[in-house]
Amino acid sequence: MACAIAAPLIIINAQFNVKFSQGMSEGEGTSFSEANRIAADCIQNFKTVATLANERKFVSDYEQSMRRPLQRFARRVHVQGVLYGMSQFIEFGVIGGLFYAGAFFHIEHGGRAQDIFIAIFAMVFGAMSCGQA
Repeated sequence: MACAIAAPLIIINAQFNVKFSQGMSEGEGTSFSEANRIAADCIQNFKTVATLANERKFVSDYEQSMRRPLQRFARRVHVQGVLYGMSQFIEFGVIGGLFYAGAFFHIEHGGRAQDIFIAIFAMVFGAMSCGQA
């Protein structure tokens, strides 16, 4: 009964985690393209950069090209961190609740603890796979 109640929570949480992980990488490739170009040029032409003693110029150019994307992503990353933490809390809170319910039923009605573990893990992994699919 407890597993049947917890399954929708695990499924919804798994769907959220998949969408969350996809959303993390959106838009990051183009935002850092200028910084990537500067770094690639320096690495490919490291002898020329060292010969002309332009290391400081390229470092300052790289830092300047990183300022705007980092400012733009700072708020988004904090919000995503809080949401991810909440989703992990829900996931492990549900699993903890299932273990608590399993221990309660084990004490009240007997049975084998191994059966409780099998039921909980089968439900959790099945619901996570269903949500991720």
